[in-house]
Amino acid sequence: MPRAIFEAKHVSAFQTEEAILERYYPQLQHCMRVCELQKAYLSVFFGTMKWKLFEIDADPIYQGQMIAAERNFWECVQNGTPPVAVEIKAPVEAIRKVDMTGHNSWADAAGDWHMHHGPAKAFEAATKRIKELVEPDVQEAFGHGIKASRSKSGAITIRKEKS
Repeated sequence: MPRAIFEAKHVSAFQTEEAILERYYPQLQHCMRVCELQKAYLSVFFGTMKWKLFEIDADPIYQGQMIAAERNFWECVQNGTPPVAVEIKAPVEAIRKVDMTGHNSWADAAGDWHMHHGPAKAFEAATKRIKELVEPDVQEAFGHGIKASRSKSGAITIRKEKS
């Protein structure tokens, strides 16, 4: 079983599931970000008669906005300036379907997407092959105009060599 955040709450029997999720979503997203986990479970007792387990996936966009707001708050604490409240909205449930056929910017972007889709797949495959060729004890590999560098954490970054 993959690792995940687990939180347990006991709330009023009159609370709605939506209100509970809205209340604890930021806390769960923050914990997932800090612990570098992709899933959280929220166990909730509604009064004494109902229990529900919620499964929440990590939301990198929401987490990024939240971390930016937290950094801004901490800067205010360090500088002694009053913080400004920032409201970060939880994602809205996607329910609409929209025909973008008449939208010029969509058409332009779609054309670019079609043109670059194949080369992008080839780029991803080449990146994967290059990383597989860098042996575990190699810090830097180079040649044919590219350089692969291994960080202390073991991640490999590939860049164009400087001319």
